[in-house]
Amino acid sequence: MATTTILESTLSQTLREELLPSIYERGVIKDPVYAMARRTWSNVVRNEGIGRDYKVKKVWGMGLAGGGSFGSPLGSDMINDSTWSFSAFGTPETWPGYDEVSAPTFLTSEVQLVKHKLNLFVPRDILQADRLNSSIGAVMPFYVRGLSKLALQQELGTFYSTLPTTVALASIGDASSTVTDGPDTSSINIDLSGASSSGATGRIHRLEKGQLVDLYKSDGTVKRNTNFLIFVDNVDYETQVVRLRRIDGGELQDSTTLGGGINYDSADGDGDIIVLKDSIGFTPGTMAAWVADGTTITDFFGITVTNHGEYKSILRDLSDAPLTESLLNRYVGYFKESFRDGDLPRAVTTNGVLLGFIDNIDANVQGATEASTVGVYGPRFRYERNGRAVDVQAGWDKFNYRYGGRSMEIHTSTYMEKGRFQAGMFDIDRFVPPPIPGTRTDQRISDEMQFLASSGSSAYDSIFTRYDHNGKFSNLLQAPAERKCVMMPRTPNFLLLTSVAEIAGFDGT
Repeated sequence: MATTTILESTLSQTLREELLPSIYERGVIKDPVYAMARRTWSNVVRNEGIGRDYKVKKVWGMGLAGGGSFGSPLGSDMINDSTWSFSAFGTPETWPGYDEVSAPTFLTSEVQLVKHKLNLFVPRDILQADRLNSSIGAVMPFYVRGLSKLALQQELGTFYSTLPTTVALASIGDASSTVTDGPDTSSINIDLSGASSSGATGRIHRLEKGQLVDLYKSDGTVKRNTNFLIFVDNVDYETQVVRLRRIDGGELQDSTTLGGGINYDSADGDGDIIVLKDSIGFTPGTMAAWVADGTTITDFFGITVTNHGEYKSILRDLSDAPLTESLLNRYVGYFKESFRDGDLPRAVTTNGVLLGFIDNIDANVQGATEASTVGVYGPRFRYERNGRAVDVQAGWDKFNYRYGGRSMEIHTSTYMEKGRFQAGMFDIDRFVPPPIPGTRTDQRISDEMQFLASSGSSAYDSIFTRYDHNGKFSNLLQAPAERKCVMMPRTPNFLLLTSVAEIAGFDGT
């Protein structure tokens, strides 16, 4: 493990050179679902909305009111006889009594906010070097925006996790086929492509260089890196391989004995998971947890869906069949049949699933219900006919799906688990507490991130405070910050299709 000075490792890379005319920032993080979220703290007061314990309590009204029955329109019985010169009233007509009516019921869902703790360290030398005439660009904005990108990257990785209990970013599957030794003894490579039925799950984009992660047993009970830190050292997006490294110089190989006495040379570590450091089990909202089908997930934010079916979602396993127009029509139709007031205006899936769907439209398997079944419809043509010159339209520009005159916007996300298609209203509230008076924000990032320090008056120093190392004054400044938030849908009903076959070539092969 080599060490360098601050000027050698950082500033020397940003001073003016002939071959380095500017500083570029790569890796803009975007996600379609977060664009749908509506952030709110309006009308939030103590013990209402977000309480003292930072819980969001939402009251849902449901059920019918009153009572009713059908009967003859001729009125109640009369008592008379042909020999009588009068009539008498028989049993009077009655309306439903108080013991024959129902009243609405009100259920309370509850979810607790999660605190996201962040910190940023910057040497004073960098603040000073930003003022040098020889500097080709300010370095500090990259630090501040980098903290913002870290926050969003961590949140997106956990939001799309399909393991709400542990909130794993990925599972390594069969360790003997996914874990290999890195280029040196302090690193390992983990193949998350899912190729060759390795059982690996998760998405490579949930991991980013510089992230700290932990390795855990699949159920989250045993930590593997018990006495050392693990950094994400490299992410090979094309092969979908991530390199993990311990920077203390210690050994991290597939034969290294880890917590619980296992190593990745054996099957003992199969199914181990990668989670954010010190964050196992915590998330500001996992999209998979919204799909309460009554079996896999039994409650919707504390409401038991087996007792209150209005809050159920539909979950179907396609068993590695491709998504076809016929299948999508079937499941959307069944959703409409089940939830007559429900709608599916938006869906999120992967590029592999969507391209597989498009490929199915053009292939001779349209209408297939299983991967091996040939449909009854032929291919759809993409060129002009009827005597006109051939004008071929290859590829695709915009994908539209309609059912019963209603359209569905289909979005793709590189954070979404492979083989999943989730549709719903996606009317999302992002609950945050109101800012603390006097807490500073920074104009370069969202005001949702509250900086806890205030030590000066300059643009950057305003969010920094001094950092003492082992009781001694140091040249480092720190910018501790926090966010509290949770994501919650306003409409509980979703359609989730899993184990959808993706188009060939989307497993790294």
